[in-house]
Amino acid sequence: NNATSNMMMEVEESKMSNKDDFEQQQQAMSSDILTPAHVEFLQCCLLASQYNFARTFTAENPIRTISTSKSNNFLLSSESYLRYHYFLGLIHLGCDDYTSAISAFETCLTVPSKIVSCVTIEARKKMLLAECLRLQHDDEEFYYDCGGPQQQRVSESSIAQDSHAAHPQLIKRILDVPNAVSSCVHRYFTSASTSTNTASSGSGGTNVPTSTSQSQTPPPKTIQIYESIVKSFLSLDVKSFTTIINNEEEQLIADGNLGLVKQLFPLMQY
Repeated sequence: NNATSNMMMEVEESKMSNKDDFEQQQQAMSSDILTPAHVEFLQCCLLASQYNFARTFTAENPIRTISTSKSNNFLLSSESYLRYHYFLGLIHLGCDDYTSAISAFETCLTVPSKIVSCVTIEARKKMLLAECLRLQHDDEEFYYDCGGPQQQRVSESSIAQDSHAAHPQLIKRILDVPNAVSSCVHRYFTSASTSTNTASSGSGGTNVPTSTSQSQTPPPKTIQIYESIVKSFLSLDVKSFTTIINNEEEQLIADGNLGLVKQLFPLMQY
């Protein structure tokens, strides 16, 4: 009888503990504090293709801070922080909001770190493609910084007028790594840009990375595929663009980016 009584007490205590955890999680989800629940929520929305629902929720419940209290049951890990912003970028991509998607992916790149995360690498790939999509989906003229005191204005029609004009300043602006990235991240992406090795298929990340393990980090040459896509797209070099897709289709599928890349092709013929 005593054993049964003790067991029942433990069950009740467990129920109360789970109830308290659930109530705390609910309260945290409706506050401006980022929790692991936010990360799992966005991933569930992605798996269910509920992009607009997730976008509305994040707009109505903006994140402004993270918990640093050790007594908090929902203390956020660096991996969860990266995954949240990566998933948020995917949500915005699903809603064709390329500017917001780029902002979310850039956050993944600029998080202070001592190793290069797989999530950061996947965010960089998506960010490069989103930059290209944003250029051609803007109805109004867009601006880019030429590195001088003045901003030069370039319309998408001016890109289409000359199929041989690669607009080097625009290519540089898109391919440049953000200034705020950690030194290890900067070295990684810089080595990808300056490497003389030919990018090859067969390695890389997944569409929804779940680990930031350094041992799973693909070599920098996998980024070259996306840099080549950007250069071919902005140069309106259809032949080169098609060759890249054909040669690197396996890698693009593994990354979950083949659909985004194919969205660029008809825009080159605009």
